[in-house]
Amino acid sequence: MNALLAAVLSAMQGMDGAVLVSHAKTGAVLASTGDITGRQLSFGSTLKPLVALFALESGIQMPALQCETKVRIAGRQLDCSHPRVAMPLAASAAIAYSCNSYFAQLANRLDGQRLADWLRAYGWNVRSPSSPEERTLLCLGEWGLRGTVEDLARSYRRLAREAQPVILQGLREAVQYGSAQLAASAKFSVCGKTGTTASEGGSTTHAWFAGWAAADDPEVVVVVFVERGRGGATAAPVAAKIFDALGRAR
Repeated sequence: MNALLAAVLSAMQGMDGAVLVSHAKTGAVLASTGDITGRQLSFGSTLKPLVALFALESGIQMPALQCETKVRIAGRQLDCSHPRVAMPLAASAAIAYSCNSYFAQLANRLDGQRLADWLRAYGWNVRSPSSPEERTLLCLGEWGLRGTVEDLARSYRRLAREAQPVILQGLREAVQYGSAQLAASAKFSVCGKTGTTASEGGSTTHAWFAGWAAADDPEVVVVVFVERGRGGATAAPVAAKIFDALGRAR
């Protein structure tokens, strides 16, 4: 058992889920545990940076927008959980805080069919939204898209190559002060995003982290999925332990 795999298993001790550590440029698997290729899952807020990339590539502006805090979509309560912010949020801060209100407002500017087609190019199983509510829920990672841990890792490797400055800033700030603070590493600068999704039965939540290090010169991409948890509190600390182990091995 190599040292990195040992670190992954140690970081996941007592938790169910899956981890994939891959080379940022080649995609070669450096270490993994759990089901990374078979189980179809929803990704929650880890999808938001990709939605932002689609918007920017489509020529759609991402202005500063006021967080309205309370978000109700198709009978679902998806209120923002980040600290209250008096001033309008810049796009990078909206990514860092994982602001549902911001991305719900951004969804109104997007073509749902084009977004679904664009996401399919990442190899994901995506439904085309047939209503504004479905389009908004897709943008929040709460409807219409499923994939594997490996799929998310592949998408974040591409994101590390193609993301525009505002997205890179948002993912860096997510680790510095936002939803992914517990993924910060003493060994690496990190870009990352957390996500929390409802379980299949809806009785609990699952946790995600996806990101890479180093922030400005990606070497590794780490994806963490933990059953029965929340992204920032459960998956992000697992990622931090893995980044620390990678840093010690350099």
